[in-house]
Amino acid sequence: MFPPADVPRRHLPWIAVNVTEVLQMINPTEQPQWQRARRCASDACVEVAKVGGQYLLRDSKNPDRPPMRFTEAEWHAFVAGTKDGDFDF
Repeated sequence: MFPPADVPRRHLPWIAVNVTEVLQMINPTEQPQWQRARRCASDACVEVAKVGGQYLLRDSKNPDRPPMRFTEAEWHAFVAGTKDGDFDF
C-alpha cells in the first residue's frame, strides 16, 4: 500500500487533495476554453469554461487569478434560475 499506513497523513504534504488539479497536471492538454457572452463589448466581462465535470468562472480583467469552481449541478441550477428570472432586480 502506498503511502504506508503507518505514516501519518500530516507528514505527507505532497498528497494532493483536489483531484481535478491532479488530473490537469497529468493531462495538461485539457486547458480551459474560456467563453464570454456574445453581448460582451469590452474587456470587463465574466468568462466561463468547462473542464471535466466542473464549470469555471473568472473575471476577464484578472485572468491570472484562480477561477471560481462549480459542480455541474450547481451550474445548471444557476442557469435555470437565471432563465426563470430568479436574479431579476
